[in-house]
Amino acid sequence: MVRIGTFHFDPETGELPLSRRRAGWLLGTGLVAVALVAAAFWFASHRPVVAVAVFDNKTGNPAYDTLTSGLSDAVLAHLDQIDITRLDVVGHTIAAHMPASDHDLSAIREETGAGYVLLAQLQVTDTGLRLSAQLIRFDDGRHVWVKHFDRSADPAGLSGLEAEVLAEVERGVRHHVMGDRAAR
Repeated sequence: MVRIGTFHFDPETGELPLSRRRAGWLLGTGLVAVALVAAAFWFASHRPVVAVAVFDNKTGNPAYDTLTSGLSDAVLAHLDQIDITRLDVVGHTIAAHMPASDHDLSAIREETGAGYVLLAQLQVTDTGLRLSAQLIRFDDGRHVWVKHFDRSADPAGLSGLEAEVLAEVERGVRHHVMGDRAAR
């Protein structure tokens, strides 16, 4: 047996036998590494996923297309930032090309792997405009959160709509998807 540094080399077998202490240390380190990787995959796969569909303009006025598209983009970006360790948020490309009434919820679920979908539509009312948003849980089809935002149709009436929508959607997602009781 020839000693090379801290290793012992056996020229007859060509092996470098490990001491029991070093073998135990390597085995322990390997097991910890495997456990950490498994835990990371488990936590990543157990985060709820919310798909945000493009909000639908049901007013009949194409001038509101920019408003509904911009609101859905803002909601997607906002939700994506609230707590990335506890929530995954995805945009839904199929829904971007079809009106809300034609959304195939099973296709959205299959494409995104989401447990929830956020849909919204802008409608004309007697007093102006109403944005109706709903968060639907795929497992049972239940609407777990619904909120209406009523505004006058003039530009001044739409002021502050985005901030209110972002705050209310975040509150709904935190409470109904992430389980934050303080978000009521």
